[in-house]
Amino acid sequence: MDGSQSLQQQILAAVESLIQDNVDSWKSFDEAANASAGSPMSALFREIALSRFENAAELRGFILSVGGGPNGRRSPGNVLHQWWQALSASARRDNARAMLSAAELSERAIETAYERMLEWTAGLPLAELLRGQRQHVRRHHDEIRDLRERSAAAMG
Repeated sequence: MDGSQSLQQQILAAVESLIQDNVDSWKSFDEAANASAGSPMSALFREIALSRFENAAELRGFILSVGGGPNGRRSPGNVLHQWWQALSASARRDNARAMLSAAELSERAIETAYERMLEWTAGLPLAELLRGQRQHVRRHHDEIRDLRERSAAAMG
């Protein structure tokens, strides 16, 4: 395998990891939306869940367009996965403050993952797709942070 094929395989593996991060996020935010039904958080969590589902589908479409396929590998102990597990656990306990804190941390983690991917893929066609998705992630991160801050201020 030459160097360019190796780099392409590394990029495809990194995209696969980002797909899984989006899937984990989608499932956790969907669960959090269900657990917080009727609260101001629920609609935002549903919006984020849908956005992450769409991100994963777009990234999967990219993989397929370049002739790749799912590698089925997952790094054990993935930091993003751990944040989303915390978000899901908070949703199950119906603890709004903990849920918003976990959501904010998970959003910062996925935003960082996108930033790393953008540095790595600068100049490649994939970067445009990643930039658009990162904008949505950043907006959601800001919305969660603002909601958490308003919630904290209201509770004193």
